[in-house]
Amino acid sequence: MSEESSNFVYDRKIDFRENTADYFVVQSIIDSSRVLELGCSTGYITRYLNSEKHCENSAIEISKEALDRVSPILKYAINEDLNCIEDWIEQLPDGYFDYIVCQDVLEHLMDPFKVLRVLKSKLANKGNFLISIPNVSHNTVLMQLLRERFDYKNIGILDKTHIKFYTKETFSEEAKKCGLKRIAHFITYLVPNGTGWGTEYKHYSMEERNVLLANGDGHVFQNLFILGKNEDYEEDESPLFQLSLDEYDEVRIFESDNEEFYYYNNGDELQYFIKEDKSTILEIEATIRPCEYSINAFINEDPYKFWSFSASDGNINVENGNFINLKKQRIVIKHNFSKGDSVKITINRKADAIRKLMLGELRVDNELNKIKSLIDKHDVISFDIFDTLVFRNVLFPKDIFKLLDAYVEKKYSIKDFYNIRGNLETQTRAGTINEDVNIEEIYETISKELKFDCSDIKEKELELEKKFIVINPLMKQVFDYAKSLDKRIFIISDMYLKASFLEEVLSELGYVGYEKAFVSCELNKTKATKSVYKYILETYPDIKADTWIHIGDNYESDVKNPESLKIKSYYYKSIRERANIQQDEASMDIKTSIMRAIQYNKVYCGYEVPYWEEFGIKYIAPIYYGLSDWIARLNKENDNVVFLARDGYIPKLVFDKIKIKRKLDTIDSKYLYTSRKAYQLPCMAYMTKGEMVECLTQSSEAFGHQLTINEMFKNASLDVNNYLDVIKDFGFESPKDVIDVDTRHMAKKIIQFIYEDIIAVLEKKCELVEEYMDQEGLFKYDRLNIVDIGWRGSIQYSMQKMFNHYYQSKGINKKANIYGYYLGTNQFVYGDIVDNTFGYYFDYSVPWFHSSFCLENLMMYEFIFTCPQPQLSGFEKKNEKVSPVFRDFVENKEYTSALQNGALKIIDEFIEYDEYLSGISVEGCTDPYRNFIINRDYNDMLQFRKISNFVSYDTEEKPYVTSYSKREVINNIEKIWDNTKFNLWRYSFVIDEIQTKEEYENFIKSSNIERLPKNADEYTRSKFFSKSNFKKAIKHPLKAIKAVLKKIINKILE
Repeated sequence: MSEESSNFVYDRKIDFRENTADYFVVQSIIDSSRVLELGCSTGYITRYLNSEKHCENSAIEISKEALDRVSPILKYAINEDLNCIEDWIEQLPDGYFDYIVCQDVLEHLMDPFKVLRVLKSKLANKGNFLISIPNVSHNTVLMQLLRERFDYKNIGILDKTHIKFYTKETFSEEAKKCGLKRIAHFITYLVPNGTGWGTEYKHYSMEERNVLLANGDGHVFQNLFILGKNEDYEEDESPLFQLSLDEYDEVRIFESDNEEFYYYNNGDELQYFIKEDKSTILEIEATIRPCEYSINAFINEDPYKFWSFSASDGNINVENGNFINLKKQRIVIKHNFSKGDSVKITINRKADAIRKLMLGELRVDNELNKIKSLIDKHDVISFDIFDTLVFRNVLFPKDIFKLLDAYVEKKYSIKDFYNIRGNLETQTRAGTINEDVNIEEIYETISKELKFDCSDIKEKELELEKKFIVINPLMKQVFDYAKSLDKRIFIISDMYLKASFLEEVLSELGYVGYEKAFVSCELNKTKATKSVYKYILETYPDIKADTWIHIGDNYESDVKNPESLKIKSYYYKSIRERANIQQDEASMDIKTSIMRAIQYNKVYCGYEVPYWEEFGIKYIAPIYYGLSDWIARLNKENDNVVFLARDGYIPKLVFDKIKIKRKLDTIDSKYLYTSRKAYQLPCMAYMTKGEMVECLTQSSEAFGHQLTINEMFKNASLDVNNYLDVIKDFGFESPKDVIDVDTRHMAKKIIQFIYEDIIAVLEKKCELVEEYMDQEGLFKYDRLNIVDIGWRGSIQYSMQKMFNHYYQSKGINKKANIYGYYLGTNQFVYGDIVDNTFGYYFDYSVPWFHSSFCLENLMMYEFIFTCPQPQLSGFEKKNEKVSPVFRDFVENKEYTSALQNGALKIIDEFIEYDEYLSGISVEGCTDPYRNFIINRDYNDMLQFRKISNFVSYDTEEKPYVTSYSKREVINNIEKIWDNTKFNLWRYSFVIDEIQTKEEYENFIKSSNIERLPKNADEYTRSKFFSKSNFKKAIKHPLKAIKAVLKKIINKILE
């Protein structure tokens, strides 16, 4: 970085707004810390840390004039270029700094990870880097690339002085390579509209906008990292940053013993003509600067697929146009050249490379384009109907008969109509010489067998068919495309439903303007026997087989048969085949069949669906619907349902849709701001002293969480800096000290010592919460019905205590009457509320098969209920009104918003079939996600590697998926098991060098490695059945009887 590049562009006042990097830095640093700033400018943050947080400050700044402004308060003031780290690193002591701040500086450096790697030794034992860095996948960048632009600015993401560009994942991966681990990740937001950078959404097409808005990081302006030292990291023998950089780019071409040099600029085309008059192998060695490149090669104008890039770190098999980030590569082109053959190579840097990397979602819907290209080449286009132009919203065609079965049994008391209908259709077909039969003939047979006129049942079947037939959006686009080109269009179907019925259905779905529909039951000719194809060729002599293409899902009837007649075909695989449905159609209940069909018709029709949206549709939407349906059924006679923030946010949205559909107008649906921190912690004021001590000194050990003194004081709502002498008196050195088994007794003594201080603060907080609940009108209900995720009923228990305190303080002769409805409840539900709690997935740990699995994978379920709003941290009173106070960030917002939007879209379709879906089994809604968690598909783990979460009130982030090198996996798989069992997705990890599922499976197999430890997903019987619970039952028989009776009643209600 040159002196000219630092003319106080970043000199300003400190910005205390929560959505800023300044706020992140000052809030992350504990008082009295030793802080080193890289690029402090004129010291606007330095002075604040020094005066307000009493920190010892040091800084490295390239501008002497800027440094002089702040140097009087610096212990170490170094006027040097950060790039030249060798010149100044020895001026700093080893193991000294609590924090090294890199705020918007690393992107200006030639090799930022060289700087971090060397500075790592200057961190104290538990010291951290605080880093903010622009996000290159922000939509302002992608919008430019869509317009073939990559314009640098004077400030911002594309600041003209920026040398390096990173996304969240690329930065994290590079940090890991130099021995740093991600302790926490935060973000700042910036919407492209109004930035002044010419990136307004309104200037982009709807298709482009949809893709941009699906980009999870599209509004993430900066990624903010807290990085710590990875103690298990082993230094490579030859670290990358020691390689020197060339001042220019060059290419050497080796042909036999000849060698030629070429120098090139970005995007130049290099053309080489083979000189030898014999077959030869060509090798090309490119020396390039370490930045993303795309390399394309052509031999005699034909694209060439590279055999390999070889470099000092091994061979990388790639295809034409892939990216490389190596210092030297030798491109081996294995081709039998002859004299005069031409080889062209184009190497593109930066903007072009980033364009392809960042716009992964802007991929063409390949199937749609493929079919369109086939239509372009043919004059006549014919379509099959079912599973091609239209879908049914049942998984198997005969499932319509299951719906009919219920109708017939209810109206006519005839059981098993499902099998009667199928068997008598078979009998009708066996009794005719025609190629097909129609529905009238089938019901004539049924009427004779049942000995009454079954016309009513036939009409009901037609009604159900019409209700469950839906459009295939991809094929509608194909159909309309063919129409726009004035192609001749025919509809061909082997079907017992009459043409008039099918034509009416097709017309209602927008399929109009075709020339004719050929239906087998009326024409008496079928695709199965080829007769319908022959009939059309004979009837329309102007149609030639080689000008006709047929599109359908049956490989025999729609593909092989027409092709045997020289008619081109396109095999449009059915949804069941695309979704790899193995289950026997008779074994799936009709409600689950309907739900799966709606889901699969959406994601498998042929359109590309962004990952998190597809995840929400396939795995999460059923849970949202099943839970909300259950809540609605159990509360249809009640006058209120109150959904607790934040886990009740999505259930409320779904419940409100159901409420409208079922006309449950008498139910007040409310959303109440809550959090365990804002309710449970203040409610400790109403606990005994012993209960409070236990509550404040417990940690989430199942997730590897380590409680610190600082966190304990935060939970107690006290500032630890006011009690530094106290913690030292009880044997702790600093607020960062971890409370473990050996020191927990000391922590308990601290709580006992400051008990009165805690009570004074918490009682005031409780009064604010009670005033807020009064403000929301909760005390007017005789019975309050609340909804949350579970598991012990902590907030319900806290609300009950606060309700009772409120009634007592107001002189009201009343007791709290709160009922809780949860995704699940465990056996540790508070005894005072156990009779008033109900679990959907499992209730009081029953069934244990569900509860043990869910509680072992708790954060996987917490993740899918994460609200796209910040977490509540407390309340404040302003202008006589109590208002919620939120944390300054939302964890994983970009991902949870995408999955929830996908889920809510498909739930709208569930609601259309609510009369058929209501009461769907718990397993029908929860098994897909359970299986997802157990399967640990590598492609899914690659996506989950991007996210992390908090397991307690104010803890560091924990990853869902961690990553390791191939070497670590081969040499230390058992250690990896030990580490990954604490991942939020247990035993889930990916391999740094592997980006595809196929490569991963080959690696695991060839390395003879067990992917998981034995019994990884086998869960022991719930502690509901444990000896301790048996003893509790003996001691409290009435509660035990109530708990058991409750399970029985719930089963009856279900």
